[in-house]
This record gives sequence, C-alpha cells and structure tokens, in this order.
Amino acid sequence: MTNKILGKMEATRGFIQIPAKDRDELIGDLITPFPTFVNNEPARMDNYHRLWSPKLKGRFVGGACIIIKKTENGYLVEPNLCSPEHKSNKEDLSNSKSDTKLTLQAAKISIGYKRTCRCPPSHINCMTAKD
Repeated sequence: MTNKILGKMEATRGFIQIPAKDRDELIGDLITPFPTFVNNEPARMDNYHRLWSPKLKGRFVGGACIIIKKTENGYLVEPNLCSPEHKSNKEDLSNSKSDTKLTLQAAKISIGYKRTCRCPPSHINCMTAKD
C-alpha cells in the first residue's frame, strides 16, 4: 500500500506512475509490460511502470492524493485525504464537494506587465531586427 499525489498529466490521461520507492512492493519480480486489473476493471502496466486504465481517466484531478493497494488479481486505487507531510510547499490541496476529487490551487505570482519604454504599442520590445 502506498500514498501518491497525482500529477496533472496522470489525471487527464488516465494513468498512475508507480513511485520508484514502492515498485518492489507493488510490482515485485513481474516483467513489464503485463495486463492487470484496477478496481476489477481491465488495465495494463507498461515498461515505464505506469498503470493505465480507461476507468482512471477523469476520475481524479491533478493534485489528488490516492492510495494504491496490491490485491491478488490486480490493484485497488482509492482517494485519500493526505496528511500534511505529503503536501508540497508550492501546492495547496483543498477538499471539494465530493471526497473523490481534490483541487489544486497554485499560488499567484506577480508578473510585470507595465511598459517601461516609449515604443509604439504594436512593438513587442525595443530591439530592432538587426539586434
């Protein structure tokens, strides 16, 4: 059993990258790629230790914390409320209306947007084509 925070690509494409520290526990001596099951639905493990299943696509959002358990016939993937040590400093995980999805809120950064030169508004910058 392992906890994992899903990335944006994992959530949108419907796969789970098995963490390197947990590969011995979750994959063991099996040779990849191989067919398997996720929550009793057909799935596959590829050569890059990614667990692919059409049922995972759209079930979670980026930043969602999940539990991955190995069962006798495949894997069990469930949502989990992460403890504070699993959260990143740059990411703020918050609960949504349902416990199965969590949303990721990024911190706002200030970006300078005011023009400091007297170039015409149609110019991108002060450089000429020769520069």
